Amino acid sequence: GFEDINGIGSYKYITNLDLHKNKLKSLAPIQNMSSVCVLDASHNLLTKIFDGFYPPLYITKLDLSHNDIEEVGDLSCCPFLRTLDLSHNKIKSMNTITNLRRLYWLSVSHNQLEKIEGLEKMGLLLHLDLVSHSRKSKQAERGEGE
Repeated sequence: GFEDINGIGSYKYITNLDLHKNKLKSLAPIQNMSSVCVLDASHNLLTKIFDGFYPPLYITKLDLSHNDIEEVGDLSCCPFLRTLDLSHNKIKSMNTITNLRRLYWLSVSHNQLEKIEGLEKMGLLLHLDLVSHSRKSKQAERGEGE
């Protein structure tokens, strides 16, 4: 797969961008692709959602599953986001998604979540996936371990 996508930014009219199953560590080259509404960057090597750049403003569907993301930063730069898949990452906490007032589908399954805050402010949320199968969380449920 591709390790970088430098030069892709010149395709300004792409609305659906599928970058899954590559070896990408950054999505910065898409910052000038203002027409992108759907972005699939699953199965890459991303450690941050947006690494020092703003994503396309009108993005409505974002799939960043199966990466190495540890932290969810401020997503207020995505006011039109309706579907967000962050499953199968290394996320430990989420408290910055409350700005996503239009979000109706959220998956954060198979992470290292200890807490998630602000869900009560997300009135349009219809689908929420919090499933976790990590050994650590199963032990904690049974009172085993440390």
